[in-house]
Parts: sequence; C-alpha cells; structure tokens
Amino acid sequence: NGLAGSESMLPDTMPASQVYHTSSMVFEHLSVAPGCDSLSVPDLLERALLERMTPGTDSLSSAESHTLGVLADYYLCSLLLDRDLKRFSSALPVYYDKGHTLPLHYREALCLIGSDTAGQHIGHVADSVMYARYSDYMKMRQSVKEIPAVQYKECASAYPGSYWNYYFSDPHRY
Repeated sequence: NGLAGSESMLPDTMPASQVYHTSSMVFEHLSVAPGCDSLSVPDLLERALLERMTPGTDSLSSAESHTLGVLADYYLCSLLLDRDLKRFSSALPVYYDKGHTLPLHYREALCLIGSDTAGQHIGHVADSVMYARYSDYMKMRQSVKEIPAVQYKECASAYPGSYWNYYFSDPHRY
C-alpha cells in the first residue's frame, strides 16, 4: 500500500487520523478507542492493551482473552514492522510465557536481538536451528555485500518471507 512500517497495518492508504474516526475493521474489532490522532500504531495498540490488562485478568471471558491475545500480536507485529527490536524485546515476555512456542517471525527477531545470552535475558531464546539459519543468512549477506540489490535478491530467494529480509531491506523502498 505504499507505506512502510506499522502504518501499513492500516486499511488502504488512509491516514491514521481518518481510520481512527471511522469504523476500521481491525481497530473496531479490537475496540481500540483512539483518543489522540498523534499516536503511532504501536502506541495506540499498547495503550489498548494496558487498558485491558488490569489486575484480575485471570477472570477474563474466553472472548476477552482471545481479543487480548490478538491485540498483543498486533502490537508485537507493529513493533517488528517498525524495526523496533528494543521495544519488542521488552514487550515479548509480557505477552508470551517463557515456555510458549513463539511464531516464526518472533523467533527470527530474537536472532537479531542478540546471542543466546541476550535472548535468555528477555526470557525467550530462538532454537539452535533458527540461530544456524540466521548465521547462514548473515554469511550470505556478507558474501554479496558490495551490491545491495544483488544482496537483497539472493537473500530473498534463499530465505523467502523471512523477517530478516524485511529488517535489512530499505524501508524507503516500499
């Protein structure tokens, strides 16, 4: 849709200020009340999560619990789309227990965040296979680093759809 980062989560190319004042399919479903047009998508989603995560969340209905989980994933994805790994690493342990199996792109982001030690610091680690794939990916990037277009094409071909390709791509390109 021509937008980079979390703004691409908004329908079409409608500015956030218009979406928040209309019946947006995602934000209406999640009952996110805007309140302030200047909030970024991650800030808006984080605020909605904080409003819902009150003491006694154990007593949430199944529907409320599901909505909270969906909202948390939208928030975490918005951080990844904005390449904000610092906020992502802080938020991940809040919404995913340590033993929980993480979605693929979350595990790929953990590789970018750092070594096993850094991952353990936030309570999650990518598995050894993921770290091996990341190591191979970085070796490929280094082997063709002189020509960015070739580097992107080769990595995208070898690792289609990976978060690493998105993270290292030029955000102004889209």
